[in-house]
Amino acid sequence: MNAPVAAEKFCKALRVALIAGFVVALWLPLLDSFFGLDAAPPANEKRQFAKFPECKSIGGLKSFLAGLEAYFNDHFGFRKQLVIWNNQWKQAWFRGRHSAR
Repeated sequence: MNAPVAAEKFCKALRVALIAGFVVALWLPLLDSFFGLDAAPPANEKRQFAKFPECKSIGGLKSFLAGLEAYFNDHFGFRKQLVIWNNQWKQAWFRGRHSAR
């Protein structure tokens, strides 16, 4: 097998792996929502998370959709891990830096 053919096969395999990784990354939050894959401890937030809204009538559809958005914002997949990473990132980058007041 000559070098150009091997390089072309490697590039094709790399593209397939990149596409597959992207598709998996898109589906991970949904899979976590259904199967609870996120093993991170819950964030220590001093508030109540939104509960799943009830749709009592057609007229209450607008409030149901607003409640559904609030529920999703609090419960989307891997939220706990993302909050932990965000706090670690802020701690690493801004440790010891104080704003001038």
